[in-house]
Order: sequence, then C-alpha cells, then structure tokens
Amino acid sequence: MYSIALGAMLGTGVFVLPAVGAAAAGPYLWISYLIAGLIVLPAVLTKSELATAMPVSGGAYVYVDRAMGPWMGTITGLGTWFSLSAKTAFAFVGLGAYLVLFSTFSSLAFSLLALALLVWLNLMGVGKVSGIQKIIVVICIATLVVFCYLGTSSHQFEAPPSPDGEAFKGILTGAAILFAAYAGVTKVCSIAEEVHHPGKNLPLGMITAQLSVMVIYGAVGWVFAGHMPTDLSPAAMAEDSTPLATAGSVFLDTGGFRFLAVVAVVGLISTCNAGVLALSRFPFAMARDNLMPNGLTKVNSRYGTPSHPSSCLESCS
Repeated sequence: MYSIALGAMLGTGVFVLPAVGAAAAGPYLWISYLIAGLIVLPAVLTKSELATAMPVSGGAYVYVDRAMGPWMGTITGLGTWFSLSAKTAFAFVGLGAYLVLFSTFSSLAFSLLALALLVWLNLMGVGKVSGIQKIIVVICIATLVVFCYLGTSSHQFEAPPSPDGEAFKGILTGAAILFAAYAGVTKVCSIAEEVHHPGKNLPLGMITAQLSVMVIYGAVGWVFAGHMPTDLSPAAMAEDSTPLATAGSVFLDTGGFRFLAVVAVVGLISTCNAGVLALSRFPFAMARDNLMPNGLTKVNSRYGTPSHPSSCLESCS
C-alpha cells in the first residue's frame, strides 16, 4: 500500500512540476511544497479512516454514495475518474518529455506502449503491480537522495534565502499549483477491497506515504531552487517539462544526467501504473450499484481482477 500511494505522487510531483512551482514561488519552492502537503494531510487522514470503515472498491464514490445517495455518488465517481485520468495523462506526457533526452524513439509511441503494458500488468492482479511498485519506489528514493546530496555539495549551489513578506503571495501561489503534486495519495482508497488487513495497512500506508513524500518534495525543492536558471523569466521556466534534468545538468556529468532521466521515466511509469490501477475501480464500483452498464462488473476469470468479496459489499451497504 505504501509503495502504491508513494508511487502515485512521486512521478509528476518531483520530475515535472518543480519548474511550474518555481515560476510562482521562486527560491521558496520548498516551502510551497510543504504547505501544499499540510493542506492535503487532513484529506489523507479522513479518507484513510473512511477506507478502513468501508474497505471496498470505489473510494470516494462509495463514501459519497452511502452518505448522500446515488445522484451525488455518480457525480463524485465520474468527476474523480476524469480528474485521475487527467493526472495519469499528464504523467504520460512528462514521461515522453524525459524520454527524448536520451532516445530518438517517438515519445508518443513509447507512451502508448507503456499504457498497453500497464493495462496488461494490472490485469495480472494487485500483487504483481505492488511488487513492481516497490522496486520502482526504492530506485526513485535512492536516486533522489543522491541527487539532493550531490546538489547541496555542488559549488554552484546557492541556498534559497529565508522568506519575507514580499514572497508570501508567491509561496501561496506555488502551494496552490503544487497541490496537484499530492494528487493520487487518496485515490488508492479505490483499491481498498484488494488490500490485506485494510484496517491496519490502509491508514499506515497512506499516512507514511504522505509524510515521506513531503520530506522528499521539500528536499528536492530546496536543491532545485538552489540551481534554478537565473536568466529565465518565470513564464519560460514554467515551460520546462524536464526540470530535474535541467537542474541536474549543472552538477552531474553526462552519465549521471542520463541516469537521472532514466529514473525519471521509471518514476513517471510508477505514477501512470498507480493511476491505471485506481481508474478501473470507479466504473467497476458504480456498475456494481447499477449506475453503469452491468458488463463493467465482470472480473478476469483467471486472475480475479478486480476482486469483490460479497461480504465486504454487504457490510457496507
């Protein structure tokens, strides 16, 4: 659960969004990251509690449907599905942007190939997805730790100044933008039905993932702010779709730069994987409540994905 929740946030939040956030917050990027994380934290606590009480597929759709009826539940389910689809598509775009840094392979073709592979992988079951997510998360965290260490040790590094009154607006604007960096952590509630011991693993995985990623974002934001290009306007900086590679090119050699780009691709695949995993559970749960075509309730006869123990459904109805 921890690896899926962390992977859902780590990709776009750390490999794509720093430049957009820095265009607003400037050298105070790391503070914006932390403020955005604190704003999201109550939602993490609330949804982890709801998922513990109702460990079924569907996440926010189920909670709203049970509390406010099928009409509001349908709006929530469809809205959440579209928002998560947009975030996953954004991750695929970032994936393609990093790919062109070290390959001439078509970014669009690679993204479509990755999507097909992830759909197939998710049909194999949550167990296999979780195993791959663990490996990816370990690689990404280790790489980011080294990135931060080398970045702060670089002679080009200039620590961002302390905030002052004039920067307050930029910090809040940056936090509003970077709020999207944490999107995904609460969406993993949609697979609660397939989590072993959800009463323990769901809140533990979600809360630790949220706190871990806040530390990672803060550290990366600090290093990135210390290597921001000074000759770019905020608008030009926001257009940088590979910001971590831009910052890394200042203090990494060619081999390190390419390795960072590869890890960025792997990390973004992790975000896409978590998105594909969560997306399928919303129409499944809605179809189970007769709000979408009944055919969407079918499960794979061999792998049982998505699984739906009738006892969980009955206990939450």
